[in-house]
Amino acid sequence: MVLAFFEKWFDGSPRSRVAELRTFCIMLRNGIAQFVGSWVSESGYHLRIKKVGKDRALVDFLDPRGAPVQRPYMGGAPTLKMVAHYDDYNGMFEVDLWEEGKGFILDLTHEYDYELDPERREALVPALSRNERDHFLDACYSLLGPLDHFVRRKAENKRLYAKQPPHRAVDRLRKSEHPH
Repeated sequence: MVLAFFEKWFDGSPRSRVAELRTFCIMLRNGIAQFVGSWVSESGYHLRIKKVGKDRALVDFLDPRGAPVQRPYMGGAPTLKMVAHYDDYNGMFEVDLWEEGKGFILDLTHEYDYELDPERREALVPALSRNERDHFLDACYSLLGPLDHFVRRKAENKRLYAKQPPHRAVDRLRKSEHPH
């Protein structure tokens, strides 16, 4: 709603102004909040991230059909409500793919305008890490599909923009572009 309001507000302005505003609204989120939401990769895998504490979240990892992946190294446990920790000092968001502390981690890095995304969208860039001695996990990497970057689902973006309050910087842009 707010984004639509601003798009009407900047009607006649160059589209680059609307793109700048969109980036500005996204950048208002920081800390663990930049990870929260629904994300999808080009290959169709989904992440759902829900904040449950100051630096903790629960993460669902779903395959392209929308079903959780079964983890054979955990007796077939589904990839639902996996514990994640956010380290604000280092900006690290780590999802425990195994039991907490076992060392099989999905590391997600947040990018506001990811350079390798054709549209330079906000993205989560995944990486996997594990303890070197856990060689049996080599066979489990394919369970998580290709490690494409994840972008916010469009419906999620609309809800986030609707929650963003107007900001003084935007007011200044409006005044300079549309004098009364």
